[in-house]
Amino acid sequence: MALEEYGRTVVEILGKDATAGSFAFARQGDSATLIRPAFPYFEAKISLDLSGQTIRLSYAKENPTRGDNPSDEVIQTFRFTVGPANTLEAESDSVSQPFRSDRPAELAKHITGTLFSI
Repeated sequence: MALEEYGRTVVEILGKDATAGSFAFARQGDSATLIRPAFPYFEAKISLDLSGQTIRLSYAKENPTRGDNPSDEVIQTFRFTVGPANTLEAESDSVSQPFRSDRPAELAKHITGTLFSI
């Protein structure tokens, strides 16, 4: 599965960077969990809903083990549609972080950028 391969690639890349700290990726069914205990901390879950044609990203960026005040979990939903040129398009429902693209790699970059932003 592409999601599993993506997770392994991210872990491999981060494992080569001495400043990256640890990073965990686990897949269960149609969901994947990503945890980064180092700075910038995040814990995220990405879920695929084929019937609703969406990906749901939920994440928290406050580290509860450090005594940070827990923030509200952020949830973003990306809806897939077929574009006018028969391309797969993804669009976010987020007002604060709008996203729209017909290139799947751009969605992966957007999610990664969201999680690693400070």
